Amino acid sequence: MAKADEDDLLRRCQHDDHTAMSGLVECFQDRIFRLSFRVLGDAALAEDATADTLARVWLRCRSWRAESSAGTWIYRIAWRSILDQQRGQARWSKIWGLKEVLAKSNALEMENSFATLEEKADQSKRLQRALGALSGEERAVVHMYYFEQKSLIEISEIVSTSRNTLKMRLSRIRKKLRGLLEENENE
Repeated sequence: MAKADEDDLLRRCQHDDHTAMSGLVECFQDRIFRLSFRVLGDAALAEDATADTLARVWLRCRSWRAESSAGTWIYRIAWRSILDQQRGQARWSKIWGLKEVLAKSNALEMENSFATLEEKADQSKRLQRALGALSGEERAVVHMYYFEQKSLIEISEIVSTSRNTLKMRLSRIRKKLRGLLEENENE
């Protein structure tokens, strides 16, 4: 869907158009889920973050002022929902002492999901292991830049950092990924 169409749908949502919101859900639901899963590593948490994002879009659509594209605005909401979900997971893990169990479970689920999706190709496995070794924020940046093909300007708006800082961060992430891929190749 073109950015102009996304902008139009969000404008219509501002006037309580439920059909337009359905269009936005159809357009963004899978993308937000993939980003959430990439960061959180857990399908249930990713579903919660996605649902929370879409609810927030509907509830806050009147606050969009078209200073950025609708997609960027929605991704900014998604990013905050993902971070909230991540903080909540950490809080409950500490309360119930499940941090290690959740980490192992999430790692296995993530590895199995990626292996199934990528038909267990060797190169894909190495890439997924390398991505899994990155922090949640690093995985999010990689996902938005390479998989969602967002510009540095859009991503910098979403994660609330300057374009130059993001550019440097992306360079460091690439270098880290290269090292991780070389390690995985030697295993």
